[in-house]
Amino acid sequence: MIGLIDCTSFYCSCERAFRPDLNGKPIVVLSNNDGCVISRSREAQHLGVRMGEPYHKIQEACERQNVAVFSSNYNLYADMSRRINIILERYSEKVERYSIDESFIEISAPPKYDNREYFEIMGRIIRDNIFRSTGIPVRVSFAETKTLAKVGSEYTKYLIEVGKEPTVCWYAHPDRIRFMGAMSVGGVWGVGPRMIERLNEKGIYSALDLAHADPSKVRKIRSIQLMATALELRGNVSFPINEHQEPPKSIIRSRMFARRLTDPAIIGQAISAHTVRAVEKARWHNLDIRYLTVWGSTGKHPKSERCYVSLSVPLERPTNDTYIINNLARQLWKAAYVPTRKDGSLIRYARAGVTLSGLIPHTSNTEGLFDSLSGYEIDTEGMLKRRKALDAIDHVNSKHGRFSMVFASMGTPDGLRAMIDGKQGAVKWAMKRNMMSPRYTTNWNEIMKVYVK
Repeated sequence: MIGLIDCTSFYCSCERAFRPDLNGKPIVVLSNNDGCVISRSREAQHLGVRMGEPYHKIQEACERQNVAVFSSNYNLYADMSRRINIILERYSEKVERYSIDESFIEISAPPKYDNREYFEIMGRIIRDNIFRSTGIPVRVSFAETKTLAKVGSEYTKYLIEVGKEPTVCWYAHPDRIRFMGAMSVGGVWGVGPRMIERLNEKGIYSALDLAHADPSKVRKIRSIQLMATALELRGNVSFPINEHQEPPKSIIRSRMFARRLTDPAIIGQAISAHTVRAVEKARWHNLDIRYLTVWGSTGKHPKSERCYVSLSVPLERPTNDTYIINNLARQLWKAAYVPTRKDGSLIRYARAGVTLSGLIPHTSNTEGLFDSLSGYEIDTEGMLKRRKALDAIDHVNSKHGRFSMVFASMGTPDGLRAMIDGKQGAVKWAMKRNMMSPRYTTNWNEIMKVYVK
């Protein structure tokens, strides 16, 4: 059986795990720059708080109803997710981290056990262990395939509403046919909004309809992917557990600014910081970069003032050398930056970033003795020295914390580290996080303190 472990209101649960005074109280977590609601507890849902709702529209109501509001604390959330996956690996070697709050696991039942009973017991054991070890409540659903496990996870939401434990084995479950018949086809994992109308035209309205549909006709409606989804709903595995994380095909790094910026030098610092972090990730995955794109935008609102600038360039020799990519990104931004519109009005940039694409496995011979991007000759000895320097920078930042050692084009280490601490004004291009909780599990200075009388 394949199990889906889905954390309940994950970001809110992470905050509550270290704040027992928030048990039973409404909690909301906001997106970058404290913009929109991206996580809400059940109590907040019952108050009418909607996902994606701009915080400035509900701020007064949240204050009036004593809703606990937090800025996104990504360090904490990522570490709690890592801990949950370590626990899952105790039960099986086949664990796939699907997202920060969802993981798939494959487990086989001993022959002497009834499948459904065994996996419901196993689900309760996993759920209890995760909650006891991390304080994070999870929903657990087992089924023959990933897609059916996703359907089962939707059923666990119903179990919560009726006051039952959110653990289910969907295999031969008495409510399976009825629930799938009532579930809209748009609720099926992998069925997007654009696909719903085309499926409805063919008489496919529910998850059960899709499961019973002729696979060849389903393929003609959309694609092989949709046909595979239909087969999974029948219990045929089309998407096996992927134990090894696939390397990314592209890497995008960007952040909204706390306030709109017009100074190209300050925006250039942000571009440089995003570039360095993106190339670090490529190097971590042992990938080389073939295409670099630098861009800046005014954001979506107001519509009348939208503006987007970008510049892309192919690299003659794929590389993951931060020196080369960072220098090139800075040059691209100088060329891409536009200060004013055609009518002469000043462009106020709300966001900037970089995109690394055309990623391929790293090979030691991709960098030649003359690199046209850097503009000067590089002998083999010099290239090896730079590689050692980059390895040293990665090691220092890994051991002593991010931004312990930085490129001068990014700003100062103190300013950058203060930025990730959530301190306003540390870096002019930093995003706003005025209500961020401590990073309890990843920063010694913010570890929870217990006082004994």
